[in-house]
This record gives sequence, structure tokens and C-alpha cells, in this order.
Amino acid sequence: GRQGLRREAAHEPRTPWSFTAGIADYPGTAPDRATLFREADAALLFGKRHGRTCIVVFDPERHASARERSAEEIAASIAHSFAARLMLRLASAAARDSRPT
Repeated sequence: GRQGLRREAAHEPRTPWSFTAGIADYPGTAPDRATLFREADAALLFGKRHGRTCIVVFDPERHASARERSAEEIAASIAHSFAARLMLRLASAAARDSRPT
């Protein structure tokens, strides 16, 4: 039950989690889907570069430079980030599973 989960959780290494979101406005500043995606990504990158754990709404004046990344660059960045986090979780699970009981 819960006691067992608490005991197990007490031995798990803590993983620092954060949540950062980028928000864009359709049809406001983004007239189409591709622009909406780029603007949301620009706001997300801004949030990650300025401390994480926040929600950033796209501002054309503040985020204009990041707006120019192509959809392919954004997709590659997302895939790389996902793969890195997955590898970290797998390594953590493997280390936990190899500990003597």
C-alpha cells in the first residue's frame, strides 16, 4: 500500500522537475499553423533561458530573433531534448535495479 510506496520513494534519487510553457496567439500574431508553432517555441526558449518553471506568452518585440528557427530545427531540438531525458531516466532506472537488495 501507501507505506510501501513511501519507503520505496524514500530510497529513490530525487529528480529535479520543472515546467516551462510557451504560448502563442492565433490568429493574433500567428496567421498560420507554422507561425503559431514557431512563436510558441520562441516563447518556450525564452522561458527556458531565463530561469525555467514559468509560462511565457509570445511577444513579437522580445522574442523576434528566436522566431526565425525553422520547423525542422524546432522538431530536432524537441527530439534531442526528449531523447536526452529518456536516456537519463533509463540510466537512473538501471542504476536503481542493479543495487543489491
